[in-house]
Amino acid sequence: MRGSLLSKVAVIGCTLIVGGAVGVGAAYALLSSTTPDTLKPSDELSSIQVTMQAFDDPRSVELTAEVLPPSSITVTRSGTITTWSCTTGTELTSGESSVAVDGVSLLNLATGVPLWRDLAPGAEGTDVEAVENELVRLGKPAKADAFLSWAEMVTIDELAKAAGVRLDGTLPRDLVVWLPAPRVTVDSCEKGLGATVSPSETVAQVDSGIVLSSVPLPEGRIPGARNLNLLPEPVPLGEGGELPADLNSSTIRDSSAFREAASGAPEASVLTLKGRIVLQEPVQVAAVPATAVLVDSDGATCVFTNDTEVRVTVVGSEFGSSFILFESAEPPAEIDALKSNHQASCT
Repeated sequence: MRGSLLSKVAVIGCTLIVGGAVGVGAAYALLSSTTPDTLKPSDELSSIQVTMQAFDDPRSVELTAEVLPPSSITVTRSGTITTWSCTTGTELTSGESSVAVDGVSLLNLATGVPLWRDLAPGAEGTDVEAVENELVRLGKPAKADAFLSWAEMVTIDELAKAAGVRLDGTLPRDLVVWLPAPRVTVDSCEKGLGATVSPSETVAQVDSGIVLSSVPLPEGRIPGARNLNLLPEPVPLGEGGELPADLNSSTIRDSSAFREAASGAPEASVLTLKGRIVLQEPVQVAAVPATAVLVDSDGATCVFTNDTEVRVTVVGSEFGSSFILFESAEPPAEIDALKSNHQASCT
């Protein structure tokens, strides 16, 4: 009786095993026959279509910002302030007039050397050259040779007249308000409208500005004119990474890069700002799999099209793709997907 029971159990077990195997096989056959072609593994691509795209070669850079200490704005005349464009946050600009004493408007001038005497045609010296440099910066005709010519005096007279300041063939010291930078922002007003002032008396404290270093240009960059992306608007750079001389300090202070740097060192006078430089005119590159690009032992790079070598320059990479710049004016329509079938170096 016991043996008969064991035999029945064995038969049932074998039947279940065979039935399970048959079921799995049938399911596999059914799934294989109903799998769409789009979900089946495709054959390995032999070629890749070349599609060009704009590339501005972005590069991360760091530059220093020196925060200059506040400066005093003084007048060199005595009398009553009859006009005064002064509130906290107001900008005083070189070449314009912001204050008048006893009804006489004074000319703002930003010069590397503060004016310490009256200037007339024929005057020579570093103070003359400083005035000439400011005229050049303002786009006026002048020659920075430390000699004040009659023509330059006419230019100064025209500049002053446009600002509402009257001159008479000379530039008197007491008609000039010296600024430490082409554009400064008022921190505090020390004298108000109607106040009495005396020579060399402070009328305002101003933010002297922020001096940014030149931008270090990274090695291996694509040649071409570049912009610095750091401020709300792109800033064009000189060939050596020089920044424009008339950058607005308020704009620098309001930038996210400056605020981020200052938040970590609020008392620091020198900060490190992080930005990016990009090409002003992007170039056309192709994004291809890195496996299609051959980099030989000499650093030369190439791809292949129908077994023919095409020289390229790798200018960037992202997510397994290489951005390549073709040396030829006309890039090929397609390239070989793999480099493994070709020689080990670019000839």
